[in-house]
Amino acid sequence: METKEFRRASAALAGAPAHAQVQLIERVSGSELQRLIQAWGYRADLSTDSESDPIIRSAMSGATVTVVFYGCTKEDPKRCDSLQLSSGFILKIKPSREKIDEWNRAQRYLKTFLDKEDDPFAQYDVSLVGGVSADNLKDVFRKFDSSLGKFMSFVK
Repeated sequence: METKEFRRASAALAGAPAHAQVQLIERVSGSELQRLIQAWGYRADLSTDSESDPIIRSAMSGATVTVVFYGCTKEDPKRCDSLQLSSGFILKIKPSREKIDEWNRAQRYLKTFLDKEDDPFAQYDVSLVGGVSADNLKDVFRKFDSSLGKFMSFVK
C-alpha cells in the first residue's frame, strides 16, 4: 500500500513537488503515438502489421525508421505497452562483426547487429510498463535519431 511518505519520497527523488501531476503513458495506440511523433517534428505513417498491431514508418537522420508495437491489447484501438524503433541498411561494403561489436561496447542506447546478409541493423527497445512521460518518450526518439546518425557515419 502506498503511503503519503512514499509519495513524498518518490516526488522528491523525481525532483518534482509532491502535488505535481505528470501524465504517464503506460500503453499507447498507434494513432496516439503517431500524433506525438508528428508533434516532435518527424514523419509518422501509420499502418498495421500482419497481426493487425500498429506499425509506424518514419525517417530520422536520413534513414527509414520503423516503430513496431508489442504487448498490445485486443481492443480497438489496440493499446500497447512496449515499442521497438529499428532501422536497417543495405551497404555495398559490409561492416565486420568486430566493427559492430566495437559500436555496441562503446554505446549506451542504440544496439546494433548484422542480419543474415551481413547488413547492419540498429534497434532501441522501449518499455512503457509503469508509465513514462511524453517528455521521456520524446527524449527516447531524439536519442535514437542522434545515435542513428552517428551509427550511419560509423559503419560507412
